[in-house]
Amino acid sequence: MAVKTFTWLLLVCWATASGAQRQSWQIGGAGLAWSEGDSAVVLIDFDSVPGAIQPVYIDPDKSLFSLFTGWEPLKEPRELTYVEGETPRAWKGSQGNETTAHNGTYMVDGDSMSFNPPVSSNPESVWYTIDLAVPVPAHRFGFFTPPRGFRSDGIPFAVDAVPAYEVSIAAEGDPSWLEGSQPYKRIGPLIANVAENFVARVQIEFPRQYVRFVRYKRKTSLLDSGRGGNT
Repeated sequence: MAVKTFTWLLLVCWATASGAQRQSWQIGGAGLAWSEGDSAVVLIDFDSVPGAIQPVYIDPDKSLFSLFTGWEPLKEPRELTYVEGETPRAWKGSQGNETTAHNGTYMVDGDSMSFNPPVSSNPESVWYTIDLAVPVPAHRFGFFTPPRGFRSDGIPFAVDAVPAYEVSIAAEGDPSWLEGSQPYKRIGPLIANVAENFVARVQIEFPRQYVRFVRYKRKTSLLDSGRGGNT
């Protein structure tokens, strides 16, 4: 099947004093208060208004990935503008690919109809790594299939659940799986390891923790024998 990946991550943001000079800050105004409860779903925008900051409230029905820009489809981007720890990445397999059929950024681009074509011959060869560039507090990850369209055998994408998968997460990168051309490895704790799945829209809850990297892997399932082995 064609998989569309998204996530809704709750963030906890805080401010720290920097430099020798202290200033008085007044935070607040109309709408929600900048309380401890609200801070779990608020980002701070430093760029829209020069010299000022403003809150960006996270819509629980909207993917947090949409707040990130400049996604790179390669593990080692060639662009001179790429900065480690600042530029988000989403790559397929070991190194990533910029071609339309294998571009990992389609998984996080906010377009529910963009996806990577199915791979039926070897489902286990399909895996993606998402790098948010910095660790953020998170407790939920999910993915879904396109809401419209059909597989070649007539099955609607909207009900074409991923037969089996696993998802692991990490707060930081590790050379054992991040550097060079590496075969598939789990990058950290598993938050899901599902042998048979019948749900097209998946949401995975896990204890809140810092997450920078998410790795999704398609696994072979007994369900593949009746579904053509699509991923």
